[in-house]
Amino acid sequence: RNLTFDRSWDTALVLDGEVANRRNAFGKNHPLGDFIRDLPGLADEELPPSRAAQIGLLQDEVRRVVWEMPAGFDDVTFWPLGLGGSRKWPFPQDATRTLVVSPFLSEGCLKRLAAGTDSVLISTAESLQALPAACRERFGRCYALHDAVADDPEAEELDTDVKQESLSGLHAKLYIAEGGGMAQVWTGSANATDPAFHQNVEFLVQLTGHPG
Repeated sequence: RNLTFDRSWDTALVLDGEVANRRNAFGKNHPLGDFIRDLPGLADEELPPSRAAQIGLLQDEVRRVVWEMPAGFDDVTFWPLGLGGSRKWPFPQDATRTLVVSPFLSEGCLKRLAAGTDSVLISTAESLQALPAACRERFGRCYALHDAVADDPEAEELDTDVKQESLSGLHAKLYIAEGGGMAQVWTGSANATDPAFHQNVEFLVQLTGHPG
């Protein structure tokens, strides 16, 4: 999610891990390290040497982190999009069930994500209405987040001076797919749109496990 006090419904992934006492990096961490390394190149102004050194240390150490998997998951994959010409499609082609949660949508992207009657699409009313009917019909069910939906009244209040208000609006980008005896979850910055996967700089994290 963005580093703001926006009260939209969103997702946030927190992974714990430790830097391994080794010189060589773990191959699976290179996409994350490369993304952190390349981000300063997108800044409008050159970073101060101290900040550049901090980012350099971060991208170096993150390559050697051993991640602790959340319960129910066996593996993690990092998907940087748009840096260095990277335009890989992170989703499987053989999924039998899919869930797509995204505030912004485009027809081309959704055609690739839909998996028939077991597919579910959740978005805003405006985005769903803007889609051609044939595109919506590729999904078994389509839902719009109601503006009046409220968060859990029994949820623990945050220890902060910021006034807590009810959640409103949708900002989450979440994808779930099942197929081949595996379940996969992606969350990050990429909307279910063609620009997100063909033009923008985005990032997704994939968790893989076995369906419960």
